[in-house]
Amino acid sequence: MKTIFSVPLVFISALLISGCVTIPHKQKINKKPLVVLSTQDIAMSYSKGSRFSLAPKYIKEISLKSNKIRALHARYTDVIIADLCGYGFKEMSNTNKAMFYVGFGLASGRVNSSLLIYIEDVRTGKKVWRGVAQGYIYNGADRMEEKQRIAVIKGLMKQFHMKNEL
Repeated sequence: MKTIFSVPLVFISALLISGCVTIPHKQKINKKPLVVLSTQDIAMSYSKGSRFSLAPKYIKEISLKSNKIRALHARYTDVIIADLCGYGFKEMSNTNKAMFYVGFGLASGRVNSSLLIYIEDVRTGKKVWRGVAQGYIYNGADRMEEKQRIAVIKGLMKQFHMKNEL
């Protein structure tokens, strides 16, 4: 009879003890969500050889350190200029000679980041095209993350080129 009571007692004790043990749960970070959208505001296109000027917009209230902001803006500027020049457009440092302006802004928080790129017609002063990418960011600036950021910018610019060719 003692054996019958001791087996259930041991089993119940083991359950109670194991119920008090906590295993740390690692929070899963979903690296997939990325939203890329664009719209053409005015049905206007620019031929190859058209001149453009780039004007990045700095957002002062940002969680990144100022040296990182400058580095990101410089890198994004280089990627956007190379992309447009690769499609036959010509960069102008003198904004008075440009046919269209390319502006972009970066907003970054602790968890997500947004990039806006827009094309503005010089003659009318109206936005012709806008593209937005929004997604999660991660600490660290390894080469893979840098390649992904460049791919996002090129993907946005490709949407502009597709609309521009119509």
